[in-house]
Amino acid sequence: PLQERVKAIQEFPIPTSIRKLQPLNGLLTTPQGSDRKLNWDQATTAAFTAVKDVLATSTLLSHPKPFAPTCIMADASDRAVGAVLQQQIGGEWHPLSYFSKKLRPAETRYST
Repeated sequence: PLQERVKAIQEFPIPTSIRKLQPLNGLLTTPQGSDRKLNWDQATTAAFTAVKDVLATSTLLSHPKPFAPTCIMADASDRAVGAVLQQQIGGEWHPLSYFSKKLRPAETRYST
């Protein structure tokens, strides 16, 4: 992602309601009762900050290195497909690009 998107994740404010959490959480889950107040304590704040940091650092894309080992990891379910193009640099795999797509009804009948 672009650096400004990473910065937006890192600077995401601590939410005071489910509605304010949805922009960060929307792809992972659909919370019920979006107008309910959150019960927020120090442990919740620490966990929230840790999640933001992990998301911001684990999604940084690398520039390709011409001779580094390269791999495509792909996965599919009955509703979506996804993949990551990555390279091994210094013994660790670094993402170069991500792909994901929700399948159309006809595509859900293809074999995976």
